[in-house]
Formats: sequence, C-alpha cells, structure tokens
Amino acid sequence: VEIQREGRLERIYYPLPDSCIPGGPLDTSHYEMYRTERGDVDRKNEQYLSNMIRLVKREDHRARVRNSALAFTAIHFDHICSATFLLAAATHLILLIGSHTPSWNKAKTDAHFALHEFDGHGLTPVDIWLRTKIPEEAIAMGLTFALAVMMTIRTFSFVVAELPNLIRDRKAAFKILEADERAMAHPDPDEVLIEEEEVPEDERWPDVLLPTKPEERKKIEVSEADKDKSKVDKSSDVWASRFMILRKRIFVTSVIASTPSVWYELGMLVSVIAACVIFEPSLTFWPLFEMCFWKGSRTAIDAISFNAGKLSQTFMLGIAAMYGWMLMGAWVLYDEHKEEYCVTMFQCFVSYFYEALRGNGLKDVLVPETFAHNIVDFTMEPGNMLFRSIWDMSFMFIFSYVLIAIINGIVIDAFTGLRKDTEDAETELQARCFVCDLARTKLDNLGGGFDQHVLTEHNPRWYFFFLLHIKTSLKSKLTNPENYVLEKVWPSGATQQRTYRWFPREQTLSIVKADEDDTPTGRAIKRLGDRVDNRILETERRIHAVHDAVHKICRAMDINSVMKSGTMTPSQMYRGGLKSGQHTPSNYGNGGGGSQLSAIGGGGGGGGRRRRQKPGSLSRAGSGGPI
Repeated sequence: VEIQREGRLERIYYPLPDSCIPGGPLDTSHYEMYRTERGDVDRKNEQYLSNMIRLVKREDHRARVRNSALAFTAIHFDHICSATFLLAAATHLILLIGSHTPSWNKAKTDAHFALHEFDGHGLTPVDIWLRTKIPEEAIAMGLTFALAVMMTIRTFSFVVAELPNLIRDRKAAFKILEADERAMAHPDPDEVLIEEEEVPEDERWPDVLLPTKPEERKKIEVSEADKDKSKVDKSSDVWASRFMILRKRIFVTSVIASTPSVWYELGMLVSVIAACVIFEPSLTFWPLFEMCFWKGSRTAIDAISFNAGKLSQTFMLGIAAMYGWMLMGAWVLYDEHKEEYCVTMFQCFVSYFYEALRGNGLKDVLVPETFAHNIVDFTMEPGNMLFRSIWDMSFMFIFSYVLIAIINGIVIDAFTGLRKDTEDAETELQARCFVCDLARTKLDNLGGGFDQHVLTEHNPRWYFFFLLHIKTSLKSKLTNPENYVLEKVWPSGATQQRTYRWFPREQTLSIVKADEDDTPTGRAIKRLGDRVDNRILETERRIHAVHDAVHKICRAMDINSVMKSGTMTPSQMYRGGLKSGQHTPSNYGNGGGGSQLSAIGGGGGGGGRRRRQKPGSLSRAGSGGPI
C-alpha cells in the first residue's frame, strides 16, 4: 500500500494476515467498504475509513471466536442458516403432498368428510391412500424436531458470533457513550480517591489543645471543609459510576431490542419450539423467510424500503380520501347502501376499506342502480342518480387509476434509483481510483495503467488487510510508517481524533516518478545518461576491434612457430587440427585445442581465463610446448 506521511509518499510492504490469504475466510470482495458518497472526496475517504474500521472490529471478534472451542459458530454460520431453511422447506413440502390438516381443525375436517361422504365431496380413494399409506405427520414431526435442534444451534451461534458485532456497530453511532467508556476504562489517576482512615477518639485533639488564634482556627475550619467536600465528591463519583454502568446496560438492552435481526432469530426459535410443544409442524413456516436474504429477493425488498416513506404517506392519503367519500355517502346516500354495509360509521368504514378499495369501487357497497329514461328523471329522481354517478366515478378514477398508478410509479422509481446508484458506483470505480481519486486517463497516459494501479498499488482490499495487520500485530513489531498509520486511525490520546489524511490524494509513486522525469532537471539528467550510454557503447566497440586484431596477430605467430619447428607442413597441420580439434580457426584465442597460443589467447587445454605471464616464465599449452 501507499500512504502519505509528512508531505511525502511512501510505499509499505507488509505480510498478509492468515485470514486474508487466498482461500481464507476474508478472501471476499467486501462490498461494504464501497458504501460511500462519491461526490465529496473527503466525505468518501472518511466513510471508507469508517467502513474498514468496522470490518476490522468485526473480524477481530470473529478471529477470537475462530480460535476458541466455539469456532463452528463463526465458520459454519452460513451453512447452519442454509440447513434451517432446507429443513423447513422439506417439512412444508411433506405437509403439502400429504394433505396435512392443522391439529385444531382435524375434528372439523373429519366432520366435513363424514357429512359429504355420499355427495361427491367426501374422501376419494387417493385421499384414503394418502391418509393410510403415507405417514406424513410422523415424517413432518421428525423433520420438525431436527429443525428445532438446528435452530437451537443457530441461535447459539448468532449470540456468540453475530450479536456482539451488531451491538458494536450500533455503539459506534453514539460517540458520547464511547467517550464515557474510554474515561471509565482509563481513569485519571489524579481523580482516584483514597479511603481515609478514621482517627480514633483517643488520638483526636482535645478542644483545649486547639489553636486559640482566629487565623489558625480559620485554617483548620477550611481544611475540615475541604475534607467534607472530598467526601461529597467521592460519593458523587460512586453514584456517577453506577449511573454510567446502568446507562450502558440500558443501552445494550435497547440495542438488542431494536435490532431486527434479533427479533427475526427469536421469532424463528419460538415458532419451531411451539411446533414441537403442540405437535403441529405447520408452525415451522418462519424459517422460510430466509429467502428474503437472497440476492434477487433483496433487490425487491430494497426497492420497497427505498421509498417506504413515500409509499406509507401515499397510502395514508388514500385512506383519508376514502374516509371523505365514506362520509359523503353516509350523509347523502344512506339508503342506497346494501343491507348491513353502512349502518354505523365503523361498519361503513370497514365496508369501504374492504370492498371498495380492492373491488370494483363503490359499486360493491351500493344497491344495484336503476338508470332513468331521460335527463330530467336522471337529475331529479329521488335516488340522486346524478350525484351518485359523479360520486362513484370520481372515486373509481382517483383510487383505481390515479392512486394505484402513483404507488406503482413509486416502486418503479425505487427500482430505477437503485439501478442508477449501482451503475453510477460501478462507472465511478471504472473511471477513477477509489483510494486516491486519480482519473483513469492520467494513469493510462503517465503511470503503468489504470488496471495495474488499482490491482497492485491502490487496491482497496489491501488497505483493509493493512489495517487488520497493524491492529492485530504487536506495536513493538511494527515499522515507523505502520506506527504512524496506527496512531492516525486509532489515536492513543483522548484529545486526538481519527483522521484519513494518510490516504494518498490524487498521487501515486508511479505518477510522481513520471512527473519528476518531465521537469527540466529530469530532462537534463536523461540527456546526460544517454550521452554516457553512447560513450560506453563506442568504447565497447573499440575494445572488440582491438581484441579481434590481437587474435589475428596471435594466429599468425602460432602458424609461423609451428612451420619453423619443422614438425608439420601447413597441410599436415591443418589436417591434423581438423582431426584432433586443434589449431582450427575457431580455436585460436579461445583456449581450445591446447596450442602454444593458449597462454595468450585463453589458458591451456580447456579454455581457461587469461593470465599475464612473467618475463621468461614457461606456459603449458594444450600440447605441452613452451613458447
């Protein structure tokens, strides 16, 4: 990772924690880190740091659980949840196939079949076969008891592995309470009161020995007052400490009571226990709501909850408008309602709400209308047909068309808004670095490429792993840059605040190096380096030319020496060299073949390194002849 410390960029290499290696429990995408505002960079970095700190705290608790005897509660919690859903689904599948009847309705069901035994509505041969051949109730109860065991394990795992994290997340929203807890955990030593021993009466000063001067007596009175005040402060501190403990317990209780996950898990456990107690497996329906946490179902729930306020307000507006139509109908068209539909206002409200809203409008609560033959009778007849028509049609238009369309539009807008937010977030991640906010074009043009940058330089997951590393490691084993980040993220001083200023802002080391090369000094250094490289290449070329010339001279000297010795003619020497591998053109200067030239061109016999010969010394060539 790269950090910004004291105005300069630094790159830190750190070992990955065991839980973060590929295949470990933390080798996931961690989408929770990216739930930030994208418009304001400071706000985004602040929320990004808060999300990572929350993940670090959560993983710290889960790591302690994984290292304990209750490791299965954290490792296999998702599998336990899946097992509860599958058992509940299998139980209700058996109940549906076996034509189960709830226990409190069995008497009514048997009476129904006995009453309609001969009229075609009684038990069919298939019903009789299912009731006698398939013990659906015994199978369902067996699955219910297995589900009860699994639910007990699930609830225990939830309390051990998940509930402390939920409480901690809620507690993070109350900074005042965290400050109070920090003050209780690290009290000021100057404020610690020491119990004073009571002085026995025989050791007290008698009244006759008290100072008689007013100044001295006044000093003693002031000291006694200070003692009384310290006792009062001590008692007030004790009560403050007790109040703080009580406040903390109340807060934890309120968090548990206000957490939907707690009620969800409690509802599942209670429903399964009730099914086992009264031997009714149909009560195990609650675990089927586990589908609400699936990805596809979550989208629909988020769309509804996204505009839940607008939906509820629209629904209340519709109820208020319906109440107004009900009052006008009770005032003007009291006799036009069906019998036992609008005798009292409560009955009228329930009829309108139950029949008119979900049916064909007010037509379902009124008697059938009779249309007049002409406009005069239509407007003047005692049945108020004109008012009834306007009143009924306006209700149909407002509620059946406008209100339902508004509700559908709110839900569709919620889906559109969620999709737009998702697309904008993905586009932002593809166009800018999430950590340093550098644009993709700049990284592609000046750096090593955007994809390489977000993968190896500013990978958001690696910053989370880095915080987990410095939080779980001993402070004495951390380097100075790691201690610097640790102090910025988890400050030790009570007056210090957490900061995100150590994140790199629109800069990275690859871009900094490119910018340095683009300065006048960088260009001058580059030109000087090019000149040095050219000089080195020219020198190497000349050295090779001298080396080749020396080889030619040595070859000529070696041939003349052999011919003068008279041992071979040039043709014999050439044929012998080809047969034995000596004195071939490729061997001269390479130490091969063991010629007398080996001392100059390369060492005897096997191509050894060149050695400088002392004057008059002998050199053993491959053939043993001295020069």
